[in-house]
This record gives sequence, structure tokens and C-alpha cells, in this order.
Amino acid sequence: MTGPGVVVVGNGTAGRAVAERLVARGVAVTVLGEEAAYHRPLLAGVLSGALPAAALELPPVPGTRAGVRVTGLDLARRVVRCADGTEVPYAQLVLATGTVPRLPELPGIDGPGVVVPRTAAACAALPEGAAVVLGGGPLAVEAAFALRRSGREVALVHRGPWPLDRHLGARAGAALAGRLTAAGVSLHLDAEAAEYVPGKLLLADGTVLPADVLLPCTGASPDTTLADAAGLPTATGILVDASLRTPDPHVWSLGGCAQPVAPREFTAVRRAHEAAGTTLARAAGWATRSPEAGPEANRTTPAPEAAPAAAPTLAGPGAARPEPDAAAATPGTPVPPPAPGARATPPPPTRTTPAPAAPRAETATLATPARAPRVPAPAPAPGSAPSPSAGGTGIAPGLDATQPAPGSASPGFDTVLRQADTLAAALATVLQAEAGPDHDADAPGTRGQAPTGAGRGPGTTTTATTATATATATGMTDLLRLQAPEADVLRLGTLDGAHETVTFSDPARHRHAEVALWEGRLAGAVTVGLPHGAAALTRLHASGAPAPRDLLALLLGTPAVLPRTTDPLDDVICHCNNVTGRHLAEAHAAGTRTRAGTGCGGCAEDVRAFCSTLVPTTNGAQ
Repeated sequence: MTGPGVVVVGNGTAGRAVAERLVARGVAVTVLGEEAAYHRPLLAGVLSGALPAAALELPPVPGTRAGVRVTGLDLARRVVRCADGTEVPYAQLVLATGTVPRLPELPGIDGPGVVVPRTAAACAALPEGAAVVLGGGPLAVEAAFALRRSGREVALVHRGPWPLDRHLGARAGAALAGRLTAAGVSLHLDAEAAEYVPGKLLLADGTVLPADVLLPCTGASPDTTLADAAGLPTATGILVDASLRTPDPHVWSLGGCAQPVAPREFTAVRRAHEAAGTTLARAAGWATRSPEAGPEANRTTPAPEAAPAAAPTLAGPGAARPEPDAAAATPGTPVPPPAPGARATPPPPTRTTPAPAAPRAETATLATPARAPRVPAPAPAPGSAPSPSAGGTGIAPGLDATQPAPGSASPGFDTVLRQADTLAAALATVLQAEAGPDHDADAPGTRGQAPTGAGRGPGTTTTATTATATATATGMTDLLRLQAPEADVLRLGTLDGAHETVTFSDPARHRHAEVALWEGRLAGAVTVGLPHGAAALTRLHASGAPAPRDLLALLLGTPAVLPRTTDPLDDVICHCNNVTGRHLAEAHAAGTRTRAGTGCGGCAEDVRAFCSTLVPTTNGAQ
């Protein structure tokens, strides 16, 4: 390909993932990012002290220009403006600008001792002493477990009734709370932070917690600064369709900054954008939605804590409290384009007022596994995925496969990889069409979709191949895996509208599972404290195979009922990168490496256990 190629803005997890897949297809890519690439899912290892920050560094994708800050986009001329004054032309542009942290309106939040654990450098430079984690979402829970592993005194302060209350029900939340307590984390639930001074955090009820370091993990907002300034439609995030394309046919987006929307809504936004040539998302009713009321495709933690007006103070009576940051832009609000030559700066951490606490769910009686009665199947919605029996996998008909539910998590690592698969395939199709009929159809990167089995070796991920691909790849399928082996929390798919539901609760051991079936196949699941069950359910959900009748044995990891391949060596050990035992054995014999363990990190112990069974070679392979 000659002339302008594909430009990816953002060198984080999403930007790097799509760049890798495009390069594998033979597409010329330029990646622009301020930071060098590192493996963000393993940040908990840096917090715990198990890994140095340097261990997370990743080799650059060919065409990467690290240390480059993008200041603006010119959609009409199709160029990207950089802080050094250069312009980079593009044929197709991918925005992977990620998110910016939301900080609570808490006195002292800008002072010393406060660290937002979102980068490897920040996690590696924590002050010594007692730590308090503020928040109750995935990042907060992972941080609390990781800090306990380092030997610190740790407290977690959350305004909700249980950790992950936006992701887990009451019984699963109670199991997770029990695991945090068992690990030595001091829990303060239904609690409000009032003020922080170095060394202490004051709660609204007067409790004072030792806090040599305060880690606010109170959510993140999509970074839409560049998109807003350029006139791309945004709401909570950058609006994209099922293929992750924006209303501008030459611009795409994925990861935490992207907001996939249903086809009907996207069509209205695209028509308004084409008619006006500017941001008219509000014409379709999007820009008027607040992050709490609109599609929550980019929320990872509950709303931030804020102190009541009459809260006690550690700084003494009459101490001044900071005013809300008036400069913080509301997500979805168009930002006027910068003047020629002006420097566009990334948005500061967003300050938000807290939403009302989620109502406490009624405590249900914990029961042994039981089958729920069959209920009539909901009618399939227009455009919804087919049932598994019709060849689909993962999402049942009539279940919400077109719009993230309020409070759902931002795209996790697994979802981002699926998005990268989808975007790379769609973009390759566009590039092939633009190349014309004389273009070599067999050349790398010219296929709209890789052939069956292509790109599925170690280091790649599988792409959905059925009608459920749209919902799965764009992040519509709810998937949450905590990077905390003490918790073993998994949530995938949906529990709503299933034919059958199986519930297992073991409160004494802080274990819980809920499994939803649709026509005998897995539609969704939630597990806490069941690592073997979580692994088996993940494999079952990915394969679309019928669920075994003895789900209790599957949850507990009884080998006889776990789905098996014809050869145990073909079992997938690293699901993020599709690495099997056979791949590990072959790499060991050849003295090469796979990408096992470089995804979410949850398979690290399984990889170590498998490799310990391999016979040492004479070529130095490990």
C-alpha cells in the first residue's frame, strides 16, 4: 500500500492490540502514543511488589512512535496534528485514547500521599505504610488484594453495600466481602469519605483510618477530547457501530474511549453528522444523557465518594474546602476546536458528584444447587443474535445484545482483544475494497476476514464466527475477570431471561456461583471463589457446547465432567492468547517463547504447573 496508511492514536492496551492485528495482516500502521507500551492488566503485580515496573514493558509494534502527543485531528484533510508541530496523514484513523480517572470531591485529594494506580510508574512509587483504597469497583478490589499481598495494612472504603455492587448480586457480593476480610482487608461499606490529610482519612461517621497512602479508584471517563474537538459525535464515549466505525467513514474507535450503540440509534447519529458536518449527537438524544443515566459502556467502578456538607474535618474548623473543578468537561459535551497552532491538552481527572447509593438488595436464603423452573423464552428482538441451537454462541435470543446496561463495566482486557479482532477484520475489508479489483487478493492483509484457523496460533485470540460476533466483539457481552487470585471472580454473559438457573452458595468458604442456561447452553455466569469452575465456564461459553447436566461437579472442578478435547495437550491454558499445552511444549522444545501469561495473567499458575512437567532441554529453553 502506498500513500497514507492506517494511523492509531494511543499506545495502550487497545491501540497496541489492534495495531498488532493489522500488522499481522500486512497493513502498514503508524502508532502515536505518549507512553511506551506496557502490559496494564499486570499492574496488580507491581502494586503487590511481585513484579518490577520494567517487567510490564512490551516491545513496540512496527511503526510505533512513542513519546508523541497528539494535539488535534483534521478530518477534512485527514491528518493528525502532533505537539512537535508535525502532521501525520492517514487513510484510516483508529482512536484508542482510553479513559481519564474520575476523582471524588474530597478535601485533600490533590495533596501528598494520594496516588491514582493507573500507570506502572505510579504503582511502583507508592509511599510506605498503611494504605486506604477508595472505591468498590474492579480496580479498587484488585488494588486492595494486591496491597495486602505486599504486607501492608489495607482498608477499603466503599459507599455501596458490598464490593462490586454494580456487577454482583447480594450473595456473590457477600462472598467477595468475606474473601477480602479473610485476606486481611478492613472493609468499610456504606461509608463516605469526608477528608484526607497526609496519614489519615476521615469518614463521614467520624471514623479515622490510618492512611499513609490513599488510592482513589473511583471510576474513569472516556477520553473524548480529540474526538470532541474534531466534531465526531460523542456521548459518554465516541459513538461507534457494530464494526467500531464512527459516523466518519475514515475514523474508527475501540477500548475505553469508544461507546458502541444499537444500529437504529447509530443510524440517526450518522445521518445527523453527515447532514451538518459537525457533532450532532444531541439530535439523536445522546448528548443529553449523563454518564449515570446513559449507556454505561465505560464505567468500571461505582460513583465516587463525596463528603456530606456537615462532615467532620481533620484540618480544623473553618478550613477551606476545594471548589468543584469548573474546567472539567462533562462527557459528551462538544469541545470547541483549538485555535491554529494551539496545544490541545488532555482533560484533567474528572470531578463528579456522587450518585445516590444503590439500594441494598434483600438478603436471599443461601441454598444448595437447585434447578429453576423453565420460563417462556423471550421473543427475539429485531437484529438480535440467534439461539445457540441455531448455530450461535454466547447470547440467547431476546437478551440485550445491542446496548450495555447502566452500570456495566468498561471493556475489560478480554473484550478489548475481541474488539481489536473485529476492527482489524473490518478495516482490512475496507482497505481491500479501496485497493480495487487489481489488488492481489492473496496478499497479506487483504482479506476482510482471516481464513478459518488463521491468526489463531500462540499470541492471537479467536474471533466470534457467528451472528453473535457483533455483540461479543464490540463489548456488548458482559465479561469481568478480576486479577486477584484470592477472589477468583468471574462474570460473563447475562443471567436475565434464561431457561434455567443453577445457584450454588457456600458462605462458610466464601464461595458462590450462579449459572444461567439457554436451551441447554451457557448464557451467563457469576462465580466467586471457584477457580476451576470459572475456567471451565469460560471454556464452555467460548465453545458454545451444551452444558453438562452435573453443573455442580463442573463448578467444583471434578475432572470427569469437564469438557475435554481429544488430546489433553490441545486444551487451552492461556485463553487470552489461545495458547494450548501443545504450543507450550513445542516452544519449550524449540527454545522459543509463547505469549502465555501476557494477557490477563490469570493463567500464570497453570502455565508454571504445566511447564514444570516438561523435560529440560539442552538448548536452554525455559
